[in-house]
Amino acid sequence: MDATTHTSNNFRTRLWVVALCIFMKISMIIFFCSPQVNEKPNKTYSFAGDDFPRLLPLAQADPVMMAFEDSIHYQINTEDGKAEWASLIPGNGLVYLGEQPGHPFSISMFHQLRCLDILRDDIVGADSNAALSRHCLNYLRQMIMCRSDAQLENILLGSKDSPFPQFFVQPGPYVCSDWNFVLEEVKKNQAGSELMP
Repeated sequence: MDATTHTSNNFRTRLWVVALCIFMKISMIIFFCSPQVNEKPNKTYSFAGDDFPRLLPLAQADPVMMAFEDSIHYQINTEDGKAEWASLIPGNGLVYLGEQPGHPFSISMFHQLRCLDILRDDIVGADSNAALSRHCLNYLRQMIMCRSDAQLENILLGSKDSPFPQFFVQPGPYVCSDWNFVLEEVKKNQAGSELMP
């Protein structure tokens, strides 16, 4: 193995570790935190310029319990994993609000999930899209900082002999926002939109 191949493999391994750490944190943000945006109830929006709601107008869903665990699903480099990542985003991930034909919006949760899938694909794929990966890393960094999740996590330390410092969040239950409720509401929105492909 020449030095270039070794350096490339070493870089991909480090990128993989960074992506997994980012995935863990973003997953917790997506599933455990709700954005703190002040919306005026019953306000009518024109959807012209910046006159639109900052949150998808949804009924308040009850929180759900989620067991945080190392899943055998969402593998980084399998066809099943690729399909599971793709299944997290309904349709094109957009919702359409306002008068028909409706103004398209992305939901932060789906943007974050799409970025994680882009990073996953970039790590295992032969073709790299550095500009798109850079966008996703910066976007995810900003979302993590924006949400400032201060929930304490019980850390299990890995082996000191490992070339990378390893730590794992101890599995356990968490109280989460109901992401399935959001997913179903987005599917309903998309089904009623004339803009969906």
